[in-house]
Amino acid sequence: MEKLSQIATKKVIAVAERASERAIYRNNMHNFWSAVFQCYLKIEERFQTLSYLFPEVRRVIHNTEIMSGDLLISDFHSGMNVGFLEGGLSPVKIRVLEKNGDEVKGKIVGVAIGDIKSMRYVGETGTFKNEIWYFVSHKFAVIEGFKDRY
Repeated sequence: MEKLSQIATKKVIAVAERASERAIYRNNMHNFWSAVFQCYLKIEERFQTLSYLFPEVRRVIHNTEIMSGDLLISDFHSGMNVGFLEGGLSPVKIRVLEKNGDEVKGKIVGVAIGDIKSMRYVGETGTFKNEIWYFVSHKFAVIEGFKDRY
């Protein structure tokens, strides 16, 4: 969990801790919580891989933290993502157009380095369903101490 806290938001860590506690409390016999916890254990490894494929990846965020305009990497191998619902299994970079509950409508703006096969999806708009997202960068910065002059 210590390494996860360096790359993930507090919301992601809270869910991982809850899954861990419930899986341990039930002696790893509760299939749902054990499966969820195993997915969260993969985050650090996937972050390293995705950072290679998409060097601009900065953080791991929870679905509830997404805002329209965000640039995200949708990861299909962490176990928490059902993927581009119209097809495709490679990680892709999307610009969020809208969010509706746990589904995100986004335009694919990039694919992993060397992923020629998935290039056909660039420019396509699709629906994604994911618990964990790899956040590329903030869409705007808030400068502390800035005052409106007008």
